[in-house]
Amino acid sequence: MFISQMTVQITGVIVGLANVLVFAVYIWRKFHRGLELSEVIGIFLSSYGAVIGICLAIQLMICRNLDLRAFHEYWIYFVLGALVFVWISVEHIAKIFRKKLRQQESTGATE
Repeated sequence: MFISQMTVQITGVIVGLANVLVFAVYIWRKFHRGLELSEVIGIFLSSYGAVIGICLAIQLMICRNLDLRAFHEYWIYFVLGALVFVWISVEHIAKIFRKKLRQQESTGATE
């Protein structure tokens, strides 16, 4: 069974928008400031990328009968590559979050 491409895309968009919304609401409630466009785009794309990486890793682990005959012995490297993509995406979201918190706390914008 394959995960359909449309399902992955819709899930990625929903997770990306949800992460942006949660982060924006948190920053607004804590510091009464908004997000920069680069932060919104970074959070959205990283969230979307994490969803794609997770779906790719699941699909490669579950569906061993994919038409990858030439690469059959390397499937574990494809799975690890997908998981690395997830790790980098999550790390980027955390980096944006930490940077924004440090920036707001250094300006003394806390209540």
